[in-house]
Amino acid sequence: MVIVEIIAVAGLILFNGILAMAEIAIISSRKTKLQELSRKGDLKAATALKLAKTPNSFLSTIQIGITLVSILSGAFGGATIAEQLSSYLADIPSLEPYSNVLGIGIVVIIIGYFTLVFGEIVPKRLGMTNPEKISIKVARPIDFLSRLFHPVVRFLGFSTNIVLSLFGIKPSKGTPVTEEEIKVLIEQGAREGILKKVETEIVERVFMLDDRRINSLMTPANRVVWINIDDADKEISDTILNSHFSRFPVCNGTLDKVLGIVHLKSLFSIGCDIKASRLRSILQQPLFVTEGMRALKVMTMFKESGVHTAIVVDEYGVVQGIVTLNDILEVVIGELHPANEPRMEPEAVQREDGSWLIDGDFTIVEFKELFQIERMPEEDKNLYLTIAGFVTLQFGDIPRTSAHFLWDGFRFEVVDTDGRKIDKVLVTPLKLNS
Repeated sequence: MVIVEIIAVAGLILFNGILAMAEIAIISSRKTKLQELSRKGDLKAATALKLAKTPNSFLSTIQIGITLVSILSGAFGGATIAEQLSSYLADIPSLEPYSNVLGIGIVVIIIGYFTLVFGEIVPKRLGMTNPEKISIKVARPIDFLSRLFHPVVRFLGFSTNIVLSLFGIKPSKGTPVTEEEIKVLIEQGAREGILKKVETEIVERVFMLDDRRINSLMTPANRVVWINIDDADKEISDTILNSHFSRFPVCNGTLDKVLGIVHLKSLFSIGCDIKASRLRSILQQPLFVTEGMRALKVMTMFKESGVHTAIVVDEYGVVQGIVTLNDILEVVIGELHPANEPRMEPEAVQREDGSWLIDGDFTIVEFKELFQIERMPEEDKNLYLTIAGFVTLQFGDIPRTSAHFLWDGFRFEVVDTDGRKIDKVLVTPLKLNS
């Protein structure tokens, strides 16, 4: 009789282990992998996916099962096995007064040990080793139990909500995954070698698109090469041939009067004879966007319209610069300039002594990335966009050459100006001097 009861307890512990393994396997499974298997026609994977998407139901079912197992194990162990063990211990004269206590204590320790090891720890470790494979195998039995205990689960859920309402707590529908959580997963994948370095960098840069204003990516107006439709034909031809750009705003007298955009490839359709009268026939209308727009929104506009060039204007309609789809893509995948094409973007060059010679048009966003700076002073007021603007703000006007100041562990020195704006700034981390 005792052997039968021991086998019954062992079976209950084994069943407890199966439930624990199923619980951790379904929770740990990657829904994307289950979705892929489900699309291929795997019905068991579809069942596992359904359980993973409705955790409250199947977790309650498993909890009911584990609770019943614990109750039955206690009943068998306490009422029968412990009683038999106590009678054996009573035959020993020195233990006879304590036989009942010792019998129950020994049975509780043994059952507790086997329940923890074989009913919880080992099964959960197994469930985490290959969660998708295990969840597929246990999906249908767990789904059957969920259906069987559905009325009980509904009743328990209703009771739980009532108790929570007494404490003023509303049932949660689940917390959506945040951007920070995704970034943590990406960093973890990079550390474990699941993601390559370039893949990690690209994904991280994608999140930057909605944080960056389009005026930090544009070619500013003072660097834009544009065509005046009123210029002589030779002057127009020279402007195009002497420039490295592939897109040119065509304007009527000033950059603020944009007639359209001409693409270098469109010029092939009119041959070598470039004339103002013929340019009008190949003009393409650009998009017009405000300087405060986010890069992600502008990229969406490019995609929906099929136009990949935009004129950036301020609140008064004054042209501030030009931005293309390539400018936005470079945020994600890096520079797209051909090797033989001269680089015209503002640069930051590190010198041998560790200091940096930076172009005045170097954007604040790039400056922060370069030196890993979290925040710049008065950045939220949009008082400046470039390092030249930041330096000018510190002095209150356009400083003279060799003027310098200290800020947050850096020394800024004006190296070159053209009288109206700062061309070069020397930035030296103070730790180099120390």
